[in-house]
Amino acid sequence: MRFYMRSSALLVCHRRAPAHPTYRVMGFLDKTTLRVAATLLLLFALLAFLWLAAKPLLAFLFAILFAYLLEPIVAKVQQWTHRGRGVSVSIVYLVMLIGLVIFGAAVGPRMASEAQHLSQSAPGLYERVASGNIAWQVGQQRGWSFETQQRVQRGRAIDGGKPS
Repeated sequence: MRFYMRSSALLVCHRRAPAHPTYRVMGFLDKTTLRVAATLLLLFALLAFLWLAAKPLLAFLFAILFAYLLEPIVAKVQQWTHRGRGVSVSIVYLVMLIGLVIFGAAVGPRMASEAQHLSQSAPGLYERVASGNIAWQVGQQRGWSFETQQRVQRGRAIDGGKPS
């Protein structure tokens, strides 16, 4: 008994029955089956590679974006200085580094004091939010009615996971 395939219909022909010339003998591993299996295997390998190499690929993409954004600046510096591209890139990086240092020196102390103030006031702020007392404080500052303050306090207050 042999198996023959014509389009999508699988036909069984006995040994003595002559095979039609448009039918072909179908083996266990057909070319189409092997192609589909190889395509699925390659797709799985590509997805596995992307999953495992996500962080380096992301860093590489950011590097490409950064180079793309800096290219016009480097080209202008190269025109002004009449030097090579490497020297122009170094000048642009040096100017950026100096700008970051100046920005850090100007904003850094203020950010440090704000962060210290936040770390000192965070426990008290959490207590007011968790108890719902912040609703009364904000409500008095904003001129809310007593009923609005009470509704907000009930909706936001947490006492053991239950509204108070």
